Amino acid sequence: MPDVDLSSYTDPSKYVDAIRYNKDHWSFVAPLQEILDLIQSGQSGGWGAGFKFDLSDSLRIADVYTDSPMGRDSVARGWMIRSLDGQLVRNMSVDAINQELAKNQVTFGFVLPDSTYKEISIAKGNVVMNTVQYSHVYDTNGEKTGYLVFSDFLEPSVADLDTTFATFKADGVSNLILDLRYNTGGLLSTADSLMSLIAGNKYNNQTYNVQEFNDKHTDANENNVVHQAANSLNLNKIVVITSSSTASASELTISGLMPLYPVTLIGTQTLGKPVGMSIFSDTQDSLAIAPISFRNVNSAGYSDYFDGIPVDYTVYEDVRYPFGDPNELCLKAALNYLSTGSPGTAAAMLKSGTMPSKLLSKGTDVTVTNLYDMKKMK
Repeated sequence: MPDVDLSSYTDPSKYVDAIRYNKDHWSFVAPLQEILDLIQSGQSGGWGAGFKFDLSDSLRIADVYTDSPMGRDSVARGWMIRSLDGQLVRNMSVDAINQELAKNQVTFGFVLPDSTYKEISIAKGNVVMNTVQYSHVYDTNGEKTGYLVFSDFLEPSVADLDTTFATFKADGVSNLILDLRYNTGGLLSTADSLMSLIAGNKYNNQTYNVQEFNDKHTDANENNVVHQAANSLNLNKIVVITSSSTASASELTISGLMPLYPVTLIGTQTLGKPVGMSIFSDTQDSLAIAPISFRNVNSAGYSDYFDGIPVDYTVYEDVRYPFGDPNELCLKAALNYLSTGSPGTAAAMLKSGTMPSKLLSKGTDVTVTNLYDMKKMK
C-alpha cells in the first residue's frame, strides 16, 4: 500500500482512494445507512434501469427493476433511447450521455420494439431491486432447463431465489442457464444460498471457496461450504451467461461451481475481481468502511483472476430482445449448446472494431460492485 500521511487528509473517501494498492479498484467509504439500505433491503435511488449499447451502437434499456421510476413508467428492456432532453444520442459522446444520466430528471425519447416513438419525462426516485429479474423453464432434447436472470446478491434475494428454485425443482429441471451478465456482486451469504440451491443435493458440506487473508491474519481464513437446501437441484449441466459487468460474488459463484460441474461460459470475459471485503461500521460518523481484505480461492486452488474469467464461447448479446426470448443471441447459444453440444451460429456474431461491452450505468445511485462479508462486520 502507498505510504500516505493521514494528517494531510480530512475526507475519508479521498484517504481511502490514496492508500489503495494498485490492483484494488474497490475499497471505499460510504454513508453507513446508504449501504445498509442497499444490501439489507435492496433499496437505492436512481432510474432503476441499466443502459447499454447494442450491436449497432444504439443506446438501449438493458434491464429494469419493476419498482423503480423506469419500471413504474413501463419502460422495458430493448427500448432504444433516441434522445436525451432533445439531444440525439447518436450525436453525443459517452461523457455527454453520462452527464445527462447524472441529472435528476430527463426527458427520454424512446423508440419501442414496434418502431413507435414515445417521449417520457422521468425523475429519479426510489428503487426497490427485484434481483430475480426473469425465470423460465425450457425443453431441451427431452430435458428440462431452468433459465434464471439474476442481477444482485442482496439479502432479499435469498427468498426470491428459493421461490424460483422451488419452481425449477417442481418442474424437474436437470440443466441450468444462469444469466449473470449484469450481476456485479453483493453478499457472500447470498452466494452461499445460491451455491446451495444449485449444488446442495450432490455436494452437501463440501467447500467451494476459501476466504484467504494475508499472512498476518491467517486466523481469519474461512471455508465457504455448500449446504443442502429444501429446493436444491440435481443438475447435469450448467451454462453461465457472462459479460464484463459480471463481477465479484458472480465470479465467486462461477469459480466455486467449476470443480463441481461441467460449467460452460457463454458471452464475454468477466470483469476480474477475485477479492472481497469486510465492512467496518464507524457509528460516530455513520460511515461504512469497506477495505479489500481477502481473496477467493476455489476448491481446486483457482484464484487471482484479475483479468477476468475467460468464456468458452464469445457471444455478444442482442439487447433488442427481452429476457427469455430464444432469439436473443446469448440465450440462443446457451439453448443450442444444451441441445446439440454446440452454441451454433450465435457464437460467430462478433462485432468488428470496439464495442462498449460494459453497462453504461446500472441505473441506481448506489451500485453493488463488491463481495461483502457481513459476518465480519465490526
